[in-house]
Amino acid sequence: MKMKTILMGILLAVPLLANGQSSRSLPILEINPDARTAAMGGNQYGEAATMGLYANPTTLLYKDKKWAVSAATQIFPSADDDIGRLMFYGVSAGRRFGNHGVQVGFRYLGGYNIPLDNNQELKLGDWTLDANYSYRFWDHFSATVGVSYIHSKVVEEASTVAFNAGIYYRNQFEGGIDGNYVVGINAAALGPELDYGPQYLDAKLPANYGGGGEVGLKFSEQHRLNLSLAAQYYCYPQNAAMFTGNVGAEYTLFDLISIRGGYTYAEHDYSRYSVGAGIAFQQFSINAAHIRGLGDNEVTQTLISLGFMF
Repeated sequence: MKMKTILMGILLAVPLLANGQSSRSLPILEINPDARTAAMGGNQYGEAATMGLYANPTTLLYKDKKWAVSAATQIFPSADDDIGRLMFYGVSAGRRFGNHGVQVGFRYLGGYNIPLDNNQELKLGDWTLDANYSYRFWDHFSATVGVSYIHSKVVEEASTVAFNAGIYYRNQFEGGIDGNYVVGINAAALGPELDYGPQYLDAKLPANYGGGGEVGLKFSEQHRLNLSLAAQYYCYPQNAAMFTGNVGAEYTLFDLISIRGGYTYAEHDYSRYSVGAGIAFQQFSINAAHIRGLGDNEVTQTLISLGFMF
């Protein structure tokens, strides 16, 4: 049995046990389901191609379309046939009303069925219902606030709510090359702890804050280069705190085909690199990302996201 993969899957959902051991709970809140930004090192402060609700919700406010719908799936490595495969699924829909934007979504992370001694199975799974409101103050400034209802199932079940908020600034520049940029800051996963019952310690949400941005350089009508840089700090629980830094790039040809790459530095041997590609045609886009851990964190993930705007 691939015990390392199994244990990682359990840790992805297991709460803080009463023996004092600790890890960040609810990794579903840390998954970036927009394959474009995931392929660029996971920077969530640039523009989102799909699933903007979970990356940069204010992207919707700067589109000429009113509706945006997206879907995404992330595939984790398979373990033994006895326990299945960990999978992530997400869907979202958004509507722009002038300078206002409203988005809703659903996420699910699960798939492992762990055999128990009593001939039963432990089925791990987390899901969220999410809503977000964004407002465009002026041409350059926008802000966003969101809330998530979270349900988690490990041995026992627990529910809570989480809140997030962010501010973004966009502008253009000229210097021989037409360019634009977006920068932002946000705080996410703020909310009450998960209470799995008297046998377990309450599990803190993976609260975090950070900032970053993206610069776009348009060399001609055919060639465009985007560069991104960001940093985040996961502050809870305190004995599982972690700093991450993200860097990435994207080259786009004819506003049609894009290739991407990125690197995420993360403490505690959780660094990883990512590559990906995407196709955008009229209102439709499809993007894919491959993420591979470095060092002892060798888990690979494949993410695919679809988007449609009208």
